Amino acid sequence: LTSSNVKFKTVADCLLGESSFFGFEPYICTAKAATVCELFHLDMKKFLDNIRDNHLLERFASYLECNEKSLAKSKGDIVKMIKNLNSSKMAKMLNMAEIRTTPNGVILPNSAIRQAWDTAALFFLMVLVFKIPHQISFPSSDNGGGDGGGIGLGQFIVDCIIDLFFVADIYAKVALFAKMKDGVLFATPKIFRKLYFQGAGRMDIVSAVPASLVSYLMGRRGRAYGLLRLFQLVRTRHLGPYLDDAIELYATKTGKALSTAFLRIAQMFLGVLLLCHYCACIFHLIADVSSSPSNWLVEDGTAGERVGVKYLRAFYWSLYTTSTIGYGSISVISIGERLFAMATMVVGAVICDAGITAVLTSIIIRKDTQASTNNRRIQCSKSYM
Repeated sequence: LTSSNVKFKTVADCLLGESSFFGFEPYICTAKAATVCELFHLDMKKFLDNIRDNHLLERFASYLECNEKSLAKSKGDIVKMIKNLNSSKMAKMLNMAEIRTTPNGVILPNSAIRQAWDTAALFFLMVLVFKIPHQISFPSSDNGGGDGGGIGLGQFIVDCIIDLFFVADIYAKVALFAKMKDGVLFATPKIFRKLYFQGAGRMDIVSAVPASLVSYLMGRRGRAYGLLRLFQLVRTRHLGPYLDDAIELYATKTGKALSTAFLRIAQMFLGVLLLCHYCACIFHLIADVSSSPSNWLVEDGTAGERVGVKYLRAFYWSLYTTSTIGYGSISVISIGERLFAMATMVVGAVICDAGITAVLTSIIIRKDTQASTNNRRIQCSKSYM
């Protein structure tokens, strides 16, 4: 409080109406301060002490005398609201609203079951993103029969488990999982089912076709097995939301929020790894299907090696090419390999050079801005000491 420009605000101006309160009407509001400000709680005793210390007691008494009627009305409204809140009728309304908003069997987004399910979905989706391009580029049947003559029974069982999980995921999102959209919870099955089909529902149904079972029964256990599963990669659109849920789960369980800078670096790192994985699979595929007797596999001496050795060499080439380091220890021979190498260098220059530089620059600017803000707060605090 100061001796000038003192403002007293009546509580009536910020009283919540009964109709909106009893009707549970949501109000999404954003408050933005024009200047630096602090929020604090001031009880009546401290308020009167500040009034007295700043010699404003007479002015405050004059204000009370002039606004006695409006203050009395505000006090009556507050007493009435407190009385309504304590009544049995109000408690019954609260219980009825709770029953209506959470039907039996519906699983809320913040429940332990939903969090565990989303974590499993993230894991299976990451396996799917890795395996499908790998199965296309490195079919076991192309390795001279040394790896079992195609997709083995173990791989087939794992793929079937993943397919069954995503079928169950569609059923859960249709019948069990409440949906949060734009800050509003939709817990009625009819409503969140409609929202799901308006969004990713149709594409999820298409991607849930058990392509692994169909391919295996048709005897397509080589490269065609992975090609028939390629359409299932449309599920990668859920990768971002699943990662956000995993980050929120970590913050809830540990009580530690991950910084924005760490999250942006982690996202960039994960994106670069996925890019290198896909480029490695395509680079090997070009040489593997080439009719030319001379390609990078032959020149590198890895044509007769195991799948793991081939993938490691291809990933090594992809990593140093995408990052534009370019050691050149693996030679590109055919025209197809050279064209793909040029495309990889262009994509790598955009993502690794420009992208990582932009992320790091943004983090540095953010840190500088935060340091400047903290310095201003310190200076502001010192001016009142």
